[in-house]
Amino acid sequence: MCAGGELKQEIDQNWAGYISDNRKEGEIEYEFWGGDKLAY
Repeated sequence: MCAGGELKQEIDQNWAGYISDNRKEGEIEYEFWGGDKLAY
């Protein structure tokens, strides 16, 4: 997911659960790119 800001604490657990349920190593992987990552 790419966002212009930070991942709020209220959403962080939902995001972690989504990744855990839907990730397939080597096939489908997820990463959060926030404002810090986009600034590079």
